[in-house]
Amino acid sequence: MKKVLMISPLWTGMKDFFLKAKDGSSGMPAFYNIFSRMLRDRRIDSIYLILFSGQKFFVNIPQKYKYKLIIFPFFYRNKIELIFKIMISIVKSLYLIKRNKINICYGHGDVGAIAGVISLFSKIPNIRRIYGTFLYNEISKIKLLIFLRHPLEYLLFSLPAKHIIITNDGSKGDEVFKYIGNKKSELHFLLNGVDKNMDKRMTPPSFTLPNKYISYISRIDLWKRQHLVIEALGILKKEGLIIPLYIVGPFSNLSYYNFLKKLLKENGLEEYIYFTDVLTHEVTWFVLKKSYFTLSLYEGFNLSNVFLESITLGTPIISLDNNTLVKNFPRNIFYHLKSDKPVVIANAIKELWLNQKKRDQISLNAKKFTTDRLLDWEKRSNIEIDLVLNSN
Repeated sequence: MKKVLMISPLWTGMKDFFLKAKDGSSGMPAFYNIFSRMLRDRRIDSIYLILFSGQKFFVNIPQKYKYKLIIFPFFYRNKIELIFKIMISIVKSLYLIKRNKINICYGHGDVGAIAGVISLFSKIPNIRRIYGTFLYNEISKIKLLIFLRHPLEYLLFSLPAKHIIITNDGSKGDEVFKYIGNKKSELHFLLNGVDKNMDKRMTPPSFTLPNKYISYISRIDLWKRQHLVIEALGILKKEGLIIPLYIVGPFSNLSYYNFLKKLLKENGLEEYIYFTDVLTHEVTWFVLKKSYFTLSLYEGFNLSNVFLESITLGTPIISLDNNTLVKNFPRNIFYHLKSDKPVVIANAIKELWLNQKKRDQISLNAKKFTTDRLLDWEKRSNIEIDLVLNSN
């Protein structure tokens, strides 16, 4: 049996698991679906988790996992303190590896770069998982400058690893890897899985939905760019076309949320755009399924879990293409958008809102693609877990 040292930030969608002992997540299925299966995997004896958080909390995990999961939280208030805590975590990790004869080090996100440092000293294999990167904007610069500007993210790619796993579109992580990645590392592009039983597990929300509406499902953050949809709907309102919008997701950026509320008022849309905050997966799927269509206009990349869930449910999605979607997916399974100008987005919304035949065709194409090409989470998780456990 294997003993695994994991290093990860406290993901927003995992707070209920680590703080309230709830066996589930309100987001981050790409983390939770792998992590929960590792906790149930009989090949794994124990998981030692180095958990970084910008806020203090008391660890409270589901009782059934306490025999297998040992957590060491590291709190920090600023970047200087984070550097200090990283150094302490490395010393702590090396002690745990030696004392408990840990076999594998498995790093997640930016702080997952620490796994590479630990591996250099301990000689145990490390695997690192990258959820997204903005370094593709930096690869025209010299490597030293990239390192000085983004040290953790640079090391996440550049330190040697047994496997580096990039998910979904990788936000051009393959191009970043070509430039700063370590030649000793084996790169894997693993598309996230989907729950193919979403239709059967959907739960109506506690609030009443209108018969016709669109949705935008993402946490409230500047790079998620909910403001583009609001600006587009403001243009359509001036034309006399009013379309209700449900924005589903946690408020991770309060100043941006306040900006969005101000934008609603300026465009006279307070009565037609609704913020739901966090919903369970089952309720989110219901809202998504019943939407006329949904949108994804993120900065940088748009092949998110919401994109995969939308095409699985057969809900048409208007998605901005930043040269990442085309090479992985046929254009006929989504509404392909090449510009993020509000007027262009408004025209796309108007066309899809009024054209049921187009919506139906996109839905049909998407469902067929999902059946033929996408893996359910169990199969997808097993691929990654096998990579981790067979790294010795």
